[in-house]
Amino acid sequence: MSSTDAVERLIERDVFRAVDDDELRLTDSFGRTVERRRRTLADRDEDERPQAVADATADPETANALAAAGVSDPDFLARYVALRERAADLSPTQAFTLTVVIGQFETERPRDEGAPEAFLPVDGEDLVRLVSLHDRCVVYAWREDCPPCDAIREDFDELFADGPPGDVLPSRCTGPTVRSCWSASTT
Repeated sequence: MSSTDAVERLIERDVFRAVDDDELRLTDSFGRTVERRRRTLADRDEDERPQAVADATADPETANALAAAGVSDPDFLARYVALRERAADLSPTQAFTLTVVIGQFETERPRDEGAPEAFLPVDGEDLVRLVSLHDRCVVYAWREDCPPCDAIREDFDELFADGPPGDVLPSRCTGPTVRSCWSASTT
């Protein structure tokens, strides 16, 4: 599914609303759904949350994937459940990725200047989650004033000019972000 198709689908499903030609916002009703789910999930023990998500989405395989990846953050899980309630036809993998995008509307979009265009900007724990929840990922990490980084970016732009293969998640983050989140995930 292309990013344009995903946005159009989520506008139709009352997740996003177009503010103008180039700006989207989460709808108030979607925000209320997320908040209601967040409260419900936050009241559960961490190890019970993946099963609660599976129950809410009628998808027992999701519980296994979330538990195996150690995903128990009630904010992430609430956005995921709210999204699946409105777009049940999304695969869990598509929904995991879009959950990260939706989260960026609540927080802040990660820095992405200097990265390949087709790559999803991610930051912090979202990088660890997505790598854990996807079978195939390409993570582009770069730093400032780095000729080798610029060269590989150009190669990736060319390689993914028509978009990534459907089963590959290309993501991007700055080098310091990678160092800090991998350090946090291994302690």
